[in-house]
Amino acid sequence: MVLEVDCGEVEEMIGLDLVKGLNATVTRAPDIESEAELEHVNGVPVGSMDAFEVARDEDYHQLRPSGEGLIENLFEFTLPQRCGENSDAVYLSAVVMKEIAESQAFGEGNKRTAYLSGVMFLIKAQALEGFSRAVYPDLTVEFRELLQQVAVREKDEDDLYRYMMSLLEGPLEEVRVR
Repeated sequence: MVLEVDCGEVEEMIGLDLVKGLNATVTRAPDIESEAELEHVNGVPVGSMDAFEVARDEDYHQLRPSGEGLIENLFEFTLPQRCGENSDAVYLSAVVMKEIAESQAFGEGNKRTAYLSGVMFLIKAQALEGFSRAVYPDLTVEFRELLQQVAVREKDEDDLYRYMMSLLEGPLEEVRVR
C-alpha cells in the first residue's frame, strides 16, 4: 500500500522550526524539559511514546554553524525533488530520516531527531489523508542500529524505506479510512 503525499504540501508538513524543537526535546536534560508526551498530532492519536528515550544529560541542542543550511536545503530542495520522483509518505519519511541523520546538523541527538522528524512527517501525511489513527514504526534497537548505519553512510533511505514498509504495510492498511 502506498500513502501518496501532495508534493505541494511537503514544505508545510515539516520545517526547520519543528525539527529544531524536536531536537531540543530529545537533548534537554530531564530537569529542564518536562516529560514529552505526544498524544495527538493534527487531531490524530499517536499513542504512547513512553519507551522513547526523550533526553540525555547534555544540552547540545544547538545547530552547528552549517546545520541550519543543511536542514533548510532538505525542506526547500531535497524533499520536494524526491517527492516528484516518489510521493509515497513512507519513502519521504525515510528521506527525512536519512538526511537529518547523515547531515549531523546538530551538536547532539541527530539520530533521535531524524527518527522523530520522519515519524512526525508520516503522522502528518496520515492526518491529511483522514486516517482514524496514526501508525508509525517504533524506535527499536534494530531501528537505532539502522539509523546508525545511515548516519555513517553504510545504508541509505532505500534501506530505511524497506525496513519501515516491512513494519507498516499491514497496519497502514488497517487504519486507512475507506
